[in-house]
Amino acid sequence: MKSLETDKAYLRWIKKQLEWQCVITGNPEADACHLVSKGASGSDYWVFPLIHEMHMNMDHGLRGSSWNVKEHRLRVELSYWYYSLPSIHKRYFDESTDSKKEKLLLSKTFGSYG
Repeated sequence: MKSLETDKAYLRWIKKQLEWQCVITGNPEADACHLVSKGASGSDYWVFPLIHEMHMNMDHGLRGSSWNVKEHRLRVELSYWYYSLPSIHKRYFDESTDSKKEKLLLSKTFGSYG
């Protein structure tokens, strides 16, 4: 069975970072959209910012007439977001307490930091 990486503190922290803006609209009031859904054992460390409407469209399969254009732009913007994610992860690790770092080092995402 896949392990689920959950970290509510990380989700609160990342939403306060300057980079946290919807990858499509630039709105900082964005949901944390999981790359792999929580139901499929997705990780809280692999999220990207997306406005609520688009997040719900992705999660629930609702498609409007302009979805193909938005989906193409989303793919381009996601590539930029995930390119910067390792530096964001490093900053979170560096700002964590020693006990939190010990827990993070046990995860798939942060296991190579030790």
